[in-house]
Amino acid sequence: MATQTQAEADTGSTFEQQVNDTVSLMTKDEKGIYQFAEGEIPDNVRYAANAERRRRSTESALSKARLQLKAQEEVSDKLKQKIVASSSASIPAEEKEQLEELMYSDPKAWRLRMNELEQSTTTSLNDEISAISSDASQQAELGARQQILDDFNARHPDVPITEDVVANDVPPRITKKLENGEITFAEFLRQAHDYIITPKKVGGTSAGTPTNLGEAGGSASPSGEAFGDSANSESYSNAIF
Repeated sequence: MATQTQAEADTGSTFEQQVNDTVSLMTKDEKGIYQFAEGEIPDNVRYAANAERRRRSTESALSKARLQLKAQEEVSDKLKQKIVASSSASIPAEEKEQLEELMYSDPKAWRLRMNELEQSTTTSLNDEISAISSDASQQAELGARQQILDDFNARHPDVPITEDVVANDVPPRITKKLENGEITFAEFLRQAHDYIITPKKVGGTSAGTPTNLGEAGGSASPSGEAFGDSANSESYSNAIF
């Protein structure tokens, strides 16, 4: 597969595109240090690309930390509610009487029955904790994605990324990267934006300035279903876009 050189990436690009292209072509060496791609890169682009790469790393780390914290808070709140609810539950009166009688008449059978009850309770509780943790992580990620989307659209009001734009104007190859976890949500927005604003060629002739998508339909906010059962029944990477 042919490799894109830095010079090719910069040709005909705006400064912002040059910076984004330069960052996207940066790779880590065996020591984990970021290196620029081969080719001549202007000093101002190098400086801006380094700053942008650090900003993205910081943004990614902060988003991950906030996501984890929010998820843990959600788990904690739901577990507290579960404990309160469980504390009020009790063994049915009839079985409780049988257990009390069994404790004296046949301690071994009583112990076996108690082990069964404890195991059943533990398994059920672990399943509920796993479900709560998964749901909390998904809801936290939804919130994080929404914040990133709102911030991105505020910085690019002329070409906002909406559900309709993603469905109709962003190629599947970019969406698939997000679905497969190959890129972050913030990187997905950047790649989608760069694709949309790049003039397309039809029959070897430039199609001209892209249509202003500021009037595109759809909402930047997830639909109500995204926060309900559908968020659990389909791939979570599709909850927002």
